[in-house]
Amino acid sequence: MKLFHILAESSESNNLEIKIVAPENLLFSDLHKALQKALDFDPRQLSSFYLTDVVGRRSQEISLMDMGGHTALLMDQTHLSDCINHKNQSFDYIFDFFSDRGLNMMVEKIEEASTSRFSIDVIGEIPRQILIAAGTDDFMSEFDDPSELGFTEQYAEDFDDDEMEKDPFDEEDNEFGEDADEFGGSDDYDRY
Repeated sequence: MKLFHILAESSESNNLEIKIVAPENLLFSDLHKALQKALDFDPRQLSSFYLTDVVGRRSQEISLMDMGGHTALLMDQTHLSDCINHKNQSFDYIFDFFSDRGLNMMVEKIEEASTSRFSIDVIGEIPRQILIAAGTDDFMSEFDDPSELGFTEQYAEDFDDDEMEKDPFDEEDNEFGEDADEFGGSDDYDRY
């Protein structure tokens, strides 16, 4: 059995180092779940692995779920050995699709072993899973009641509650008078 020794790093954190030892028959979905747990991330967020070439260009995607219409492999059907076949092979783990953020991973060593083992050691500062645009971070969480935003008071005078409750198709309130037909006209126009 082969064991893959993988080093993962983040371009956002100079001191983050994630050392992974994983058996060749491990599914990418198991690696994903273990990374999510080790990094204390929300596992409900979309994530993908991407194989990369020597200059870091992404090629084959290994997706968490079938998104239809493209040729991604699925994490729960793909073993590490299906994609990793040499030392120094690199791949990315994208955990924030909105900002295209993730971990750069590289196989440091492939070891022949008589027993299987799987471990993840995280050293250093872990980046936030999802970045929100500056100035909007947790903006809405400051308000328990939407009326605290001030919109209700500011625009309340523009709305007449009685007017808002009227049926716009009620014949009695029709602006064209009692003789209005179903198209909003009156009988006076029939002669033209």
